[in-house]
Amino acid sequence: MKGGRLFWYSALISIPALAFTGLGAYFLFDKAPKLVAQQRRDENRVYRKIAGEVLERPDEAEFSGFREKGWRRQPSKIAQKDGGQVAWGHVRRDGMELVWVGNGKFVFGRMVEPVDAIDLETLFRFGVPTAALLVLALTAMCLRFFVRYARDRDDFVAATAHDLTTPLVALRRTVGRDDEEAMRVLDRLERLVGNLKAFLCAGGRRIVPDVEDFDLGSAYDFAYSMFSEDFRDVFDGEDVEVVRTGDLHVRADRRMTEQAIWNLLANALKYAAPYGKVRVRIFRDGTSATLEVADEGKGLSARERRRVFNRYYRAKGAVSSGVGGFGVGLCTARESVRAMGGELSVRANIPRGCVFSLSLPAMAACH
Repeated sequence: MKGGRLFWYSALISIPALAFTGLGAYFLFDKAPKLVAQQRRDENRVYRKIAGEVLERPDEAEFSGFREKGWRRQPSKIAQKDGGQVAWGHVRRDGMELVWVGNGKFVFGRMVEPVDAIDLETLFRFGVPTAALLVLALTAMCLRFFVRYARDRDDFVAATAHDLTTPLVALRRTVGRDDEEAMRVLDRLERLVGNLKAFLCAGGRRIVPDVEDFDLGSAYDFAYSMFSEDFRDVFDGEDVEVVRTGDLHVRADRRMTEQAIWNLLANALKYAAPYGKVRVRIFRDGTSATLEVADEGKGLSARERRRVFNRYYRAKGAVSSGVGGFGVGLCTARESVRAMGGELSVRANIPRGCVFSLSLPAMAACH
């Protein structure tokens, strides 16, 4: 998979984890202290009420005497009573809460059950970071699996292309050139292998076209010659209808252009021709020459049209049809066309089907 694309896909996978971590940090440092403070206020309200009862009836206190040096005032509150200052507080002892009041010399206290509350401070301090670490760890595992899967998939395609090349060369030497049908099948097989090789090239390094001047119509004729018999079988002996207008000379890589057109025709033959006519229009459009392949097939949804040129993507209808494919043809075609300064796009056909448009710079635009 192309380095830049792999980076962005990895970044997309990481977004939820980063968002969760950011929200967790915001909650931990902004909201959590407020919740903990509110909990403490609620607890103190209960203990203050008990301290008030002890202050009103010190003779009923469970504990009285001189204030011990080790007592901690958590928190210490000062109140005025009979002209003097009175402090109160509470402290945990042996699983109980000692609520006390005192005037600096004597203290009175009562042992009560602690307020039944969740220790939010501990929960937030350890729970939020632990959850964030778990999410980040799971994301790291997903990223590792994704990168390994993407590389293994490309390695598989590379191995497939390599293993097919040798027997195809041997077959071409074995088959006699007078056997046109066998040579046509071989040409198509070699184009399929070429698709895989071009796909890997586009995924790993910049495509460098071998630019020359040629007629876009002649490139179409060459690509169509590999499918002519198949289209005639589907269309009761008729060829695909072609309309040509204007000067169709372009400046591009002829072989890459033929391969891109080959992919469009192969796509139309597999998925659209069984459902209706396929029509081709080649015309001059300002500074570009454009080839359109319009079909009357099942078509693609708006979402599928946005993704149809993605690497390894196959539309739902293509998968359910049972027709084989790697999902690399259209992706390779578009990357090749863009490398030549052109564009390959798709839009909906009316009333049904799709229109694939391949545009390349016309010769006049290069002078």
